[in-house]
Amino acid sequence: MLVNAIGNAPPTQFAAPPEDKAASPVLREKVFGLPVDRDILFTDDHNVYQAPVEKRQRQWIVKLSFLKAFLLSGERILRITSARSPMKWYLQLFTGGVFLGMENAFLVFTTYRILHIPTGSDYAYRQSIAQVRYRDIRRIRLRWRTLEIDYKNGRSERFSGVALRERKKIKQLLPALPLVKQVLQPVGRRHLCPRCGAVLSERKMSCRRCELPFKTKGMAGMMAFLFPGGGHFYTRLYYPGLVFSVLEGLLMALLVTVGASLVPVNEYRVLIIVGIVLGLSAVKAVGWRHAGHFLEQYIPRSSRLGRWSPDSARDRSVQ
Repeated sequence: MLVNAIGNAPPTQFAAPPEDKAASPVLREKVFGLPVDRDILFTDDHNVYQAPVEKRQRQWIVKLSFLKAFLLSGERILRITSARSPMKWYLQLFTGGVFLGMENAFLVFTTYRILHIPTGSDYAYRQSIAQVRYRDIRRIRLRWRTLEIDYKNGRSERFSGVALRERKKIKQLLPALPLVKQVLQPVGRRHLCPRCGAVLSERKMSCRRCELPFKTKGMAGMMAFLFPGGGHFYTRLYYPGLVFSVLEGLLMALLVTVGASLVPVNEYRVLIIVGIVLGLSAVKAVGWRHAGHFLEQYIPRSSRLGRWSPDSARDRSVQ
């Protein structure tokens, strides 16, 4: 069943997926308006239909109903799992894993690619989406609950926290994915514009097609320097912002207390002040780096994306 859906498909179908979304492809079936392959989506690792699997996948599809605008012509959803977005080791070390819930995400396996959707702790869409094309993958494997992807461009990423109940099915799915041996200009995971779906440039914080602007690390750094927890509040991460603002507020209050001579004058006073300043600087630096990590997911400046169409783009160019 799985081999028939993926393994025996023509390689060209996966190596060069059609880009024309205006066409009306003949879809096998739809669930909540999204094209899916029920033989894979609602079955276990023995290819047997399971009602609990269907219930779980349907619950996730409801949260991902916005994907209809991003799917290519003929693209179908094969499997969905919850996971965590890749996170640098030093951020995990400095934050102690306190904010791991903010790294929640969905991984959507389709006939052409893996869609990575970063979410909040409640798995709500955060207006950020990325893709991993199968043709850009050199090796992919699942180790316990971590999906390891090595790209042809030399990079590698780890998606931890894969749903325990999806492990066996995903392990069955991975060998059937159409990995192409050679591809021109391989890339890694690339983010898509949440408004028009275009592939975003890694060096430009705006969409080249619809000109949607995204939040920047420079502004996050300035906000983190000026205000307690400002970097996180700028990124619309209110829980980490509250934690960092309380921590920075306590250190600033302690600094004022020591500096205002409320602490007896002795030879250790200068060392205490220097230690507090260094601690406050370290907290602000960690907060800025942590907020900047989320800004790598291309968060729009405004939560209201507005509507976009090719006609509106042409109107702007004429003006």
